[in-house]
Amino acid sequence: MTKLHLTDGQLSTLVDGAIPEPEQALLEEHLHTCRSCYLAYQDALRYRAIWETDSSVFRAPASIASIAHRTPLRAGNRSSSSPARRSIWRSWVPAMGAAAAVLAMIAAVAVWRADVLQPQQSEYSALFGPVRAAVEEAST
Repeated sequence: MTKLHLTDGQLSTLVDGAIPEPEQALLEEHLHTCRSCYLAYQDALRYRAIWETDSSVFRAPASIASIAHRTPLRAGNRSSSSPARRSIWRSWVPAMGAAAAVLAMIAAVAVWRADVLQPQQSEYSALFGPVRAAVEEAST
């Protein structure tokens, strides 16, 4: 345990005294060998003492508290469908959009390959040949 540091949860349960005895002994042993964890533990003890004597020190300013009260919580913002169902639906929307784009591209290529967009032969097509030849001859 000397190479790893204590987590915030371990420090808080140690400060609160809500940790089982065997684990508490291991954590206290680590505090004797790790200076950074010991300093964090001292800070936690200090914050707890301040909290117990004057909790107003940790109150948020009124402007921030009003923002927090106006912001809806995710847990309280549930609709009729479950969160799992909504997340599955949201994952399908981009996939369906991509599939629709691919199908549109395939249809466009099929129409282009079928020469649907190419001009059809008309009764005036025979006249265009001599006109085109005359234009080419004049431009050379």
